Amino acid sequence: MAAAAAAVLLIAQAAAPITLAGVVLGSSAKDVVAAHKGAPAGKSATGSVWSFARPGGGTIKITAGDDGNVAIVDFVAGASAAGTIDLPAAPSFALAGTHDAYSNASTYVESDACAQPASNATCYAYTLEDGSELLLTFSAAGSGLREALWGDRALLKELGLIAAGTTL
Repeated sequence: MAAAAAAVLLIAQAAAPITLAGVVLGSSAKDVVAAHKGAPAGKSATGSVWSFARPGGGTIKITAGDDGNVAIVDFVAGASAAGTIDLPAAPSFALAGTHDAYSNASTYVESDACAQPASNATCYAYTLEDGSELLLTFSAAGSGLREALWGDRALLKELGLIAAGTTL
């Protein structure tokens, strides 16, 4: 009986969706926006965009494709952000954390996909098991995570967010 319960727990853990700041890539943008009342809407080259403040500081921006589903999730920490954020493979990642801390928590393969971020920052890219790409930008001064951007590799490359020489 205990072995069966443990097996069910393992299956439930394995089935948990990958999220960034509580948002699942490919989920209904309408549902995400409904959960964050007052999220202002806008348009971008890739589709509709909504942004909302994250409890604990920082901003979450989601971009929906033509199908109405979340195509890109972007978290920008901002100066006031503190505490932790859920990242793929690191559900309670400290915003003051480092690239090494994420790499040690993650089983994802680091890729060479990052386009050069703004000055005083270092970007690292990870390919997730579903083929999507997670770009993490850390402060070069060691003050922690500045941005986490997650989306479809082809779309991120089209937007110039993935280095031009990256093979898809």
